[in-house]
Amino acid sequence: MDKNEIKQKLHSYRYILFKIEAANDKLNDLAAMMDTHRNIKSTVLTGMPSTNNVSDPVADSVTKIIDIYCKEYAHIENELDKLFKEKHEIDDLIILLDGMEKQIIELKYFKKYKWWMVAQTMNYSETQCRRICLSALEKIKEKGKNT
Repeated sequence: MDKNEIKQKLHSYRYILFKIEAANDKLNDLAAMMDTHRNIKSTVLTGMPSTNNVSDPVADSVTKIIDIYCKEYAHIENELDKLFKEKHEIDDLIILLDGMEKQIIELKYFKKYKWWMVAQTMNYSETQCRRICLSALEKIKEKGKNT
């Protein structure tokens, strides 16, 4: 992984967190909708001409709807697994850094601060903050080579 790929991963962190939250909300909504549809009751029609089977068109429709919801639920769960893997990959990269490096990376890439804002927050010059950031990216890059 080169520095640009690392930077791209770090920049995507907030978006990944947003997508995880949105996927969790969607899963909760789907679960509530499935529960609602499972509780739909209808009159069971029996004795249809030329058959002895029970016919319930509402229940059949509800079953089809629930099947669609279940497929969507499984799709979202798979997407959520991928997002969590990406998040954990970034978290594993950040663990390698010391406190100051980690804070500068978080300010620059996760909070999207400009360099002058990072410098002001850290009480260092912009140049020093950039050097610390480059050092942090090098650490991450070296870790990527070792794995």
